[in-house]
Amino acid sequence: MSIDVVSYSAMMGADEEGTLRVLRTHRTAVDSSIRRHGGRIANTAGDSVLAEFTSPVEAVRCALDVQAGVDARNAGMPPDRRMLLRVGVHLDDVIVQDNGDLLGEGVNIAARLQSAADPGGVMVSGEVAGQARAKLPEYGFERLGLPVMKNIVRTVEAFRVVSGARARQIARADVSATPGTPRAHVEGKKSGRGLVIAAAVIAGLLGGAAVAWGIFAIAVQSDKPKAGPADADEAARRKAADADAASRKAAEADAARQQAAAAEAARRKEEQEAAQRRHTRASLTRSLAWADIECSRSRILASAGMSCAASAEYDGVDGRGTFRRWAAGSHGPSAATYAVLVDAVDAGSVHMPLRRDDESEFLLEISSFTRNNAHEWSALNVLGDGFYATFKAADGRACVAFAKPGPARADGVAWVMRGYHCPGGNATLSTDRIASVIGTLKAR
Repeated sequence: MSIDVVSYSAMMGADEEGTLRVLRTHRTAVDSSIRRHGGRIANTAGDSVLAEFTSPVEAVRCALDVQAGVDARNAGMPPDRRMLLRVGVHLDDVIVQDNGDLLGEGVNIAARLQSAADPGGVMVSGEVAGQARAKLPEYGFERLGLPVMKNIVRTVEAFRVVSGARARQIARADVSATPGTPRAHVEGKKSGRGLVIAAAVIAGLLGGAAVAWGIFAIAVQSDKPKAGPADADEAARRKAADADAASRKAAEADAARQQAAAAEAARRKEEQEAAQRRHTRASLTRSLAWADIECSRSRILASAGMSCAASAEYDGVDGRGTFRRWAAGSHGPSAATYAVLVDAVDAGSVHMPLRRDDESEFLLEISSFTRNNAHEWSALNVLGDGFYATFKAADGRACVAFAKPGPARADGVAWVMRGYHCPGGNATLSTDRIASVIGTLKAR
């Protein structure tokens, strides 16, 4: 699955900070949807997402869920803050790199389908349509023919996913899926007659202009005195100065291009490293072995009624050195609270500082609750040295998820606490209430 934002560069040019806030809101929901449908995010770059799924049907369901979520969130935003996505889905073999990224022609085809999709739409290949249509009878797959895709050496059928009346109108014709068929569709050569005529007209106009200019130039120059050696020297000096200025300008432009290319390469490398870091830490979260403990032994200062657990020690994923995780939580009709303390276990171990881009991902991973039952995430907000985001639970309750750092240590911090709190009933979460909840949860 390839996802991209429509007109992202223009939105960034108009309001960079506002666009990033809106993008984070959508990305949080998109990432959550991908996980719910059994997908894995392979790569992110700016406004784009590349994900893989074990089922093409679930990939299509996810794509439709993503677009429905974007529509719902856009309804509550002013028109100039609304963001639209394009989604392309293709079924193919791919190469999985050591860092989890995907390579191969299948990735390129998914990207081409995405770029051909309507704003807010989903485009799939014939391979996907052939498997998904029988299991998604409420949707239609509208054939768009055999598009010629740049640098793709085989024929790929494209289908627009539609719903409602349009889906009912689409005939249930067979969907062919022939990924190995050589490209049979080649654009016919356009007639060159119009081009030749146009070129002839332009040439005639230029020719006439040249004659007129020649006559005019002769008529004017005939009244001028002839140029002497001094004039020739001055013209040569001016020509040399112009050449030097042009050379300097070209060199400056080339240096600027190289600097911009280096900055872009550094940005992409940083994004890839951040994505790998998030993927590694999220994988660890799901694979750690936990054991129940008495809350009196926990590093979290637990309240009455909480149950506690601790993980085994592990090395280096959260920073430099050795770490252990502590958890405390209580869930009831009146409120639900859960916290995880990621603890650097000795003075020689250092947890890396909190990063805004990381926390949007990690707050989804602190428990199966936020991973599977949270929706309508807000953008990440700053609170002191930490962050928080609000969301809604499956039962409609307003909740807050947070991350806060411990005391500074070397080039990082001694620990980081992440958690969530959902008050009971229809209670609201004001900024003061959020600050109070986060301040109550402490480390011993």
